[in-house]
Amino acid sequence: MWMRTHVLAIGVLSTMAQLSSACWQQNLGEKPPDRSLYFPSGLLVDPRATSERPARWLFVANANSDLRYSGGTLVAIDLRAFFEAWEIPGSGTVDAKRILAPDSEFGSESNAGQCRRNAQRPAIVECDERHFVAHRVHIGDFSTVVRYSNEPHGLRLWVPVRGDPSITYIDVLEQEDSLQFECGAGENSGESDSLRCGADHRLMDRRNDPNSADSDRLDREPFNLLVSPDPNIRLAYVAHASSGELTLIALDGPTLGDRRPAIVDSFSLFSAENTLPGGFGLAQRPCFVAGANPADPNDGSSNVPSATLAGERACAHPLVYASHRYVRYVTSFTAVAPAIEEGTQKCVGPDELDVAGGVVCDEHVVPLRRFSSGGLDTFAGNSLPPPTLGAMAFGDARGDELYVVQTTPGALLRIDTSLDDSGRPRDVPSAPPVEICGEPSTLVVHDDGVERLAFVSCYQSAHVFIVDLPTFRVVEAVLAGTGPHDMAVDAAREFLYVANTLEASISVIDISRTRATRFSEVVRLGVPEPYSR
Repeated sequence: MWMRTHVLAIGVLSTMAQLSSACWQQNLGEKPPDRSLYFPSGLLVDPRATSERPARWLFVANANSDLRYSGGTLVAIDLRAFFEAWEIPGSGTVDAKRILAPDSEFGSESNAGQCRRNAQRPAIVECDERHFVAHRVHIGDFSTVVRYSNEPHGLRLWVPVRGDPSITYIDVLEQEDSLQFECGAGENSGESDSLRCGADHRLMDRRNDPNSADSDRLDREPFNLLVSPDPNIRLAYVAHASSGELTLIALDGPTLGDRRPAIVDSFSLFSAENTLPGGFGLAQRPCFVAGANPADPNDGSSNVPSATLAGERACAHPLVYASHRYVRYVTSFTAVAPAIEEGTQKCVGPDELDVAGGVVCDEHVVPLRRFSSGGLDTFAGNSLPPPTLGAMAFGDARGDELYVVQTTPGALLRIDTSLDDSGRPRDVPSAPPVEICGEPSTLVVHDDGVERLAFVSCYQSAHVFIVDLPTFRVVEAVLAGTGPHDMAVDAAREFLYVANTLEASISVIDISRTRATRFSEVVRLGVPEPYSR
């Protein structure tokens, strides 16, 4: 199976190379549909939600992976309207009175016409997504994840786009009971498609300089993006799926410039001898001084890796981990700005380095350590290596446990990242791998204060494996739709959303400890389109 997937990946990467060349032009297919899911690739539950105020919006990136349309889209799903269409209010239980029989035609005049029983799996309700898409903008082909940052004006979304290698950022503007996306789209954007995000909202060149050299352009296949979870560190990191580069983004722009978000550095982090380059997982280790553990105010111990120190200032620099795509390596790195000697040096732009004492003061990537992730034996042969490592996440508030998905063969790995006496993480495997499904890739960790669970999506088998982290064992395997990939937790409602990439749908899996449907798919947003089965 991995060989078939790898061959498909090579074809996609070849297409990417053509699209990302200097002569790249926008896909001229038909206009994207306004209110549909098609190859959903990235999910984000509105992070402003609270237990008293459940998320109103689910943001979904459509990748347009078959290039049928002129591009992908980012859509906002109205979760309040979606739950009202099928749920007994506040219960998470299906309201049978509102649900049509299998194969019934969807209606538009009442909630009862928006959802019906799935013909193949009658226990599952499926809802026509066209009733719940509140707003959309057009982006490029082959989008991946959806991330966010908090800005003075509100929420900003970040989407890596592989088709025209770029990072698109989109501001969320709420108006009374609705929302709008702002990304430079419109009749005056210079785009042939008035709904397509404008060039000013796409990061493609270092320091946003369109005249920069080829070496300063965003490399091919931007795949995963991590915005620093520390509000004091205004950085984002991009892993490229078929490139050795790690790209660094300053959310507030370069030290000297117009303060728009900008690429400020790239570093060859994911290259290794005798294998293909490429990165996947990204995770920033938590950092706090004694008494400042956000998850436990009574924790009197500190958690400050030495790499995060700037003089006496703790947690000034990030400590980030990244997984290699085709080899069992994990690399840690940080990002620092040059120290300026007062009186003899000053910050300048890249074109002013001839100024006496001039230094470019932008942050830059500093690699720290590369180590083996451990895990199960991978394929050994003379052909190209299969994808080996996938997503990663810390499983505890202190950052002492790093979990990494092994794609081939399928496993979940645990690495001890606790600090030794010198303040350095130990970075050693700490438990035997947990064997899971074939071709896992994406990982979400959920801690509700009682349980710590890891959800792993399994693209090949169409399952979501659930692992209890304290005991490090599989507790359930839930059947989802075809090609499940990205996931997002709705903590207030206690559901897990799963993007079924090859089925144009989103599975809604119950994760509540108090409902009879725990660890089962309850509802599916979108009517399955069997691209492959």
